[in-house]
Amino acid sequence: MLPVEFSIRYSVEEGYEDEALALARRLFAVYDTGIDSLSLIPTGEERFALYFNGRLVTSHQRDGRAPTVADVRELFSREGIIIERRPGPEEGADIDEEEPIEDHKSDCHGGVTPPSEPHPRCSPNA
Repeated sequence: MLPVEFSIRYSVEEGYEDEALALARRLFAVYDTGIDSLSLIPTGEERFALYFNGRLVTSHQRDGRAPTVADVRELFSREGIIIERRPGPEEGADIDEEEPIEDHKSDCHGGVTPPSEPHPRCSPNA
């Protein structure tokens, strides 16, 4: 499977930080867990540019406008790239079913252990 790595390069001096953050949010909103990495890179060399897997998708300097998610969609459509979302933690992707995850706070304070019997890990002698 093709890695999905975006980098957004932007000039803080020219005021593109907010636009770069907004583009990162939009990319995550559209491609979510299909993204392997997304880097925000302040630079003095470019005003505002979007790269996919090291390739320039669009830049303010070259194209005269800010990069958008539509630029990514156009690239993916043109090159037949399909991004598959992977299960995220809310869908159980990070949970190992053989070894339950213990939450120390919920064991100690979540009512699992009666108040008259302190949880072993919460007692001062533990």
